[in-house]
Amino acid sequence: MKVSALLVVGSVLSTGCTKSDDPNLNVQKRILTTKYLTFDAGMVAINTSELLSVYLLSQGQGEVRVHDLQVDDPDRWTISEDWKTEDCDGDGVNDCQIIGGGSEDSPSYSAEIPIAFSPNGDDEFRTVLTIVSDDNEVTDRTGEDDEYGIWRVVLRGIGRRPCAYVYPTFHDFGSVATGGFFSTTATVQNCGVVTLTVSDVEVSGSNSFSLDSPTPVYALAGGETEIDIAFVPSTDGAHTATVDLLVDDPEFDQAIRVVGNDCSVSVDEDCGADVHPHWRDDDGDGYSEREGDCDDDEPLSYPGAEELEDDVDNDCDGNVDEGSYHFDDDADGYDEMSTPPDCGDNDPWSWPGATEDCDDRDNDCDGKIDEGEDDVEGGACAFVVPREPTEEKACATASAAPAVVFVLSSLLGLARRREA
Repeated sequence: MKVSALLVVGSVLSTGCTKSDDPNLNVQKRILTTKYLTFDAGMVAINTSELLSVYLLSQGQGEVRVHDLQVDDPDRWTISEDWKTEDCDGDGVNDCQIIGGGSEDSPSYSAEIPIAFSPNGDDEFRTVLTIVSDDNEVTDRTGEDDEYGIWRVVLRGIGRRPCAYVYPTFHDFGSVATGGFFSTTATVQNCGVVTLTVSDVEVSGSNSFSLDSPTPVYALAGGETEIDIAFVPSTDGAHTATVDLLVDDPEFDQAIRVVGNDCSVSVDEDCGADVHPHWRDDDGDGYSEREGDCDDDEPLSYPGAEELEDDVDNDCDGNVDEGSYHFDDDADGYDEMSTPPDCGDNDPWSWPGATEDCDDRDNDCDGKIDEGEDDVEGGACAFVVPREPTEEKACATASAAPAVVFVLSSLLGLARRREA
């Protein structure tokens, strides 16, 4: 009888630790949130993709199960199915993610949720990410009997056109022996604010020229990369070809001309030819067009020159007056000297008239932060789901404790009488 009594008592006590319809019983807090309310994918080259990593936080004692993720703009924002790391319904297929319990001071983090941002234009793009979980405090609910909670954040990113500039555009191999191997290098500069991709190189006009570099190659914003071109003359006589770079700058129109054993255009001494115009330093600054001088009539313009505030591309990087108040550092269309001026010229999300986001910044340069329409305070954060906090208690509530004690005493007393 002692064993039976203990089993009954254990059953009574266990009701305080499981899900129950009894309003007097409290379950553990399950709180899902995020570190940011707005996640920024940054500036991405149009017609390419970059991954934005989102992490969810659990700040309640109970573990949180994330059941669904959705975006309003699936054409430009794609959620990888890799976020599903657990099989919550037991059918052998991962369909959710479980985040362990935590606290506000020491939250538990989810596994990475990779979301691909794929801009298809030179513009700003935003979408709402809706997260469905068993959070039991958020007031937006879904599912049967409102069993699931909803949390929302904003994802944003900017599409930008890449910019490419190549030099030199004329390469002369001179007079060389048939069957030998010779190489020259062209430099590709990134004159834009997003990563530039050279996906391939096409050579036409002569089979004696070929690409001597692996592709694709990349140049970060403000950086450069190199392309090696090989010349292996298979026959005697002149060889000439055109080298076209396949880059993701839709306005790129430069081509590279390469020649070998062609005295009609060569500057090689063995040909006795005059200096080709591309090899002349017309402005006396120490650089010719072949060596990358982007304006051989301007002595203050050559590769590596100090950039001056003179409306000239002094350093030949494709930008004019960068570093000055007249330069648009963040490529949002405004600088510090604009009318009205840019209030954050290192922040592409802040410029006069911009959309106000929930990001603790003055996006529209009106002196207010996160305001909504008609300057409503906090209006830009209206998508944030409110909560109704519940007090977390022990498994058995105070109202249930006397009943448990009474049952325990009665059962033990009955057992003693029967033994007697």
